[in-house]
Amino acid sequence: MKAYWVIKTQAKEVIAFVVATGGSRHIAMSQVLPQPIMKLVNEALERSEGEDTSAIGRWRLGAYGKAG
Repeated sequence: MKAYWVIKTQAKEVIAFVVATGGSRHIAMSQVLPQPIMKLVNEALERSEGEDTSAIGRWRLGAYGKAG
């Protein structure tokens, strides 16, 4: 089984799914990252509209530390 992420930049959404024998299915929670982290990834996409990369990086480092 392999997991993939699709980042829909215009919709500002991250979609995770797995591919296994017989097809694929959407997953709501990453097996690698806990759910709060996936929510933070979505928030980072939203922030990318109005903030520069450095500001998002600083926010992300602080936010990921609090989520873990």
